[in-house]
Order: sequence, then structure tokens, then C-alpha cells
Amino acid sequence: MLHNIIPIEENIVMIEHRRGKRYVGKEGSFAVLIRKDEPITIGQIIDISSNGISVRYLSRKPQTVGFSYIKIFATNGHFAHMKRIECQVIYDIQIDKDSWHSLATRRCGVKFGELSIEQKMDLDNFIKQHIIDEN
Repeated sequence: MLHNIIPIEENIVMIEHRRGKRYVGKEGSFAVLIRKDEPITIGQIIDISSNGISVRYLSRKPQTVGFSYIKIFATNGHFAHMKRIECQVIYDIQIDKDSWHSLATRRCGVKFGELSIEQKMDLDNFIKQHIIDEN
């Protein structure tokens, strides 16, 4: 299988592994990363597919690669959210060259775990209502 190479920032590229179509997150679409015994992380959705999501957030340290949970919500139009989805953090990189004191802008890529039929329908509706532009 051939993979697309995606430029993230100058001198930073990633190999695309997602099989589903990627949709760019609109302003007002967010994700919350939840890991046991760690503070939650809230970030803006960069893009989302039926298999995963990438999120931009501010942090002092990267997300640990491994399993956790994610909640997705939107404040564009009317408030909507998806319940907790099991997921796996695949990567976490710093995307800004200069950090602000000890905070840095980071990008985290997450692969969704096995979704129930209800979660698949909720995700599809979320993408249609809060991610895809109607133009």
C-alpha cells in the first residue's frame, strides 16, 4: 500500500496512514484527550476521519503514545458533543519553532478504537453538522 507524505511544518513531514477521507476541522470544533491519572488536554480539531483525528493544543509536555479516551465537541452553531471514545495516541510533535515560556503548540494524532454502530452514526452526524462546510 502506498502512503501519502504530508507536510506538517517546514522540515517536518509525516506519512499518511489513514484510509478514510480526512475533513478539516472548522473553527469551534474541539477534542478532549483523557488519560487516567493525568490532567485532561483540550485542543482544536485540525482534521478528522472515520478512523481518527488530529488535534492542535498547548502543553508543557507531549501526550504519551498509547491508549486513552477522547471526547469531541463543537461550539459552532449550537453545542454538540460525542461521548467518550476509546482511542490510541499515535504521535505527538511540537509544531511551533518558538515556545511561549514552557508552553509549546503541539499536534497529536489519534486513532479511534473499535466504534459501536451508535458511535459510528454519531461521528458521521458530527462530521456532517460541525466539520463539513455546506458550500
